[in-house]
Amino acid sequence: DRLYLMQEVNRETGQAFGTLPAEWVVGAKAHVSGIADLSLGDLFSSGFSTSREAGSLPLSLTSATFNVLSVCGSAPAMGRGFVEDDARQKRRLILLSYEAWQQRLAGRSDVLSVQLWQANQSFDVVGILPKGFIPPGARLIARWDGLVLNDELMQSAIPSDRSSPPLVLLAPGRTKESVEAALGLIVDAWRRQQPPPSPGQRVVPTDVKLIRMRDVFFGYYRPYLWLVVGAASLVLLMACANLGSLLAVRGRSREHQAAVRVSLGASPWRLIRSALAESLVLSFLGAMAGLVVLAWSTQALRAVLPPVFSNYVAPLYDLRVAGFSLLAAMACAMFAGVAPAIRASRVDVIATLQSATQRTGAGRLRGGASLLAVEAAIGVMLVAGAAMTARSLVGLMRTDVGFEPAGLYSVNVTFPWNAQEDVVTRMKPYTETLEIIRNLSGMRAAGGADILPITGARGDLFGAGFERRGQRWQVTDGFFEAMAMRVIAGRTFSAVDVNTHQSVAILSEQGLHLVWPGTTPREAVDRVLAFPGEAPRRVVGIVSDVRDGYAAMPDPSLYVPVEAKDFRRLMFVARGSVAPSVSVLRDRIRREIAEPTTVSVGDEAAGLNGRLRDDRFRAALFGTFGILSLALAALGLYAVASFEVSLRRREMGVRLALGATSIQLSRLVIRDAIRPVLLGIGIGLVASYWAAQFLQAFLHHVDARDPGTLAIVGLVLLSTALLAAWIPARRAARTDPASVLRAQ
Repeated sequence: DRLYLMQEVNRETGQAFGTLPAEWVVGAKAHVSGIADLSLGDLFSSGFSTSREAGSLPLSLTSATFNVLSVCGSAPAMGRGFVEDDARQKRRLILLSYEAWQQRLAGRSDVLSVQLWQANQSFDVVGILPKGFIPPGARLIARWDGLVLNDELMQSAIPSDRSSPPLVLLAPGRTKESVEAALGLIVDAWRRQQPPPSPGQRVVPTDVKLIRMRDVFFGYYRPYLWLVVGAASLVLLMACANLGSLLAVRGRSREHQAAVRVSLGASPWRLIRSALAESLVLSFLGAMAGLVVLAWSTQALRAVLPPVFSNYVAPLYDLRVAGFSLLAAMACAMFAGVAPAIRASRVDVIATLQSATQRTGAGRLRGGASLLAVEAAIGVMLVAGAAMTARSLVGLMRTDVGFEPAGLYSVNVTFPWNAQEDVVTRMKPYTETLEIIRNLSGMRAAGGADILPITGARGDLFGAGFERRGQRWQVTDGFFEAMAMRVIAGRTFSAVDVNTHQSVAILSEQGLHLVWPGTTPREAVDRVLAFPGEAPRRVVGIVSDVRDGYAAMPDPSLYVPVEAKDFRRLMFVARGSVAPSVSVLRDRIRREIAEPTTVSVGDEAAGLNGRLRDDRFRAALFGTFGILSLALAALGLYAVASFEVSLRRREMGVRLALGATSIQLSRLVIRDAIRPVLLGIGIGLVASYWAAQFLQAFLHHVDARDPGTLAIVGLVLLSTALLAAWIPARRAARTDPASVLRAQ
């Protein structure tokens, strides 16, 4: 409750930035008394290995400052944590996660003497983090193996430095609002020291906000979980209604037995206990069968769960899981069995025994229509959810992402950072690596960028003064060819453009609409683009917009040739018939350039597919719920209609004897069975329209209140009900009036 993430937030849009001025962090740590302590953690992981040799076990670590465990209120499970002196001495130290120790290193007892490697530098493992520890700022869907010490002491910063959002521990008794007010004073003082903006430059108004850590980690998934819980609860409620209707049928068929028991001295309470006991036994056996099925299918379920769920899901043998399942089953039994049990205890002994003797039993099943209406209403809601999520998934899979994912591979190669190197020296290994990638077997094209637009990371902003900001990407020649982006007008960058640092630019379609609204792509080619404080650039081409995922919206983009100014690294894309070999690539880089820090290859088609995992899970989940609801509705309607036909055999025989046709009898049975279903479908459509507000946030390109889809859902439920009622109606139409009247 005292842990918050400190972020810079756009005052107009409420969007949080990925970084904030480092001077804010230093000022917050030194001058805000409401902050007990704060630490820094990195969002992105770095690659490590268990040895310098090829083929060694890779590990993924994120950096954190020395005080991360004290801020989080945690202690190592083994060994020691980082201390301030470690950071001052710039020691290369690692805290492994408990899970990585057990699974990746097989729980080896000498883990505290293990050294991990990054390039040619060794790092010492000094401790094991507590089980289940989640690092501040971690991506919950990514694999994470531990922390590496960040030697930042948060005591000074230069004006141009930006920092990752710090994890803030509030002092006891201090509130979020009071600390935000104190931080606002530091931010205001910092702004007064900044140089005035260039003429025409628009300054984005920002605030400093504290975001509760639990919301940072799980805020997006909370409504998701409630959605799943709500849908599962509807299925359980439908099962209760179904069980209630079946128990009502069973109770009606046992009225003669209940009357005999009452005549022999059984009390109403004894009859209620007997009926409830039967319901409890049925539900308990069903719950146990469900747990057995879950145990058998648990691995398959983990495979289809979204990563954030599969990483943190409780095991099946957790007593809370099994206990809750059994309690839910018992509650279902009580809910479904109470009404039939009470009805059985109120049996009219004389009338029931006389009707059994005279064989004049007739009528309708009491309460059956209400239960059918409930089942139909719930069924509509669940089938509507299934239809909407399925349509959303299909729409996403048909989305144009602006490039061709098949055959595209991202290549991540990094070299040790040396702040003393000049920019030209720093760029050289990356440009040489690009040539090596281009010459690998099977490669048709390759290019590089300072940040790849398809990674989800953001580039430098451009477009100050416009209604919307765009993203600026620095790219090499070959980038657009490797991405297979569509060239709408003009051309892409040539090697001459990049090598001679020509003042040229390429705009995406959205970028064109941003800077020159109403201008056609052909008209934009060769026009000069100039922003305040920057040298003008000639636009040489217009290309397609790129999405970093099927559900993502494309940003207005401006592409410029890679520049030496402020160069840090290049990220690569390659197009080929096969994925570049990591071992071959690493060996060639070692032999021809230098020892790399990281070498990895990602399949972008697989990556895009992986980003649909959430949507596939929702579609599969609601599809399963929808099929279950249809099956339960059909079963309940069939049971009630069949029993009512058996109760009305004498009526059917009399109608046939008086001249009714088989078709008329079938229509009568179907009409009586469908009437409560129609009422339930109407209620369900209204409820689905209201509940759409909760589902809409998880849909893409689909209106959760689409009337056409809701109408089709209603027709599907009605068709299912007609099919379920047709079988008993057919049996009623075949009634032999002579045998029925003779029996009466």
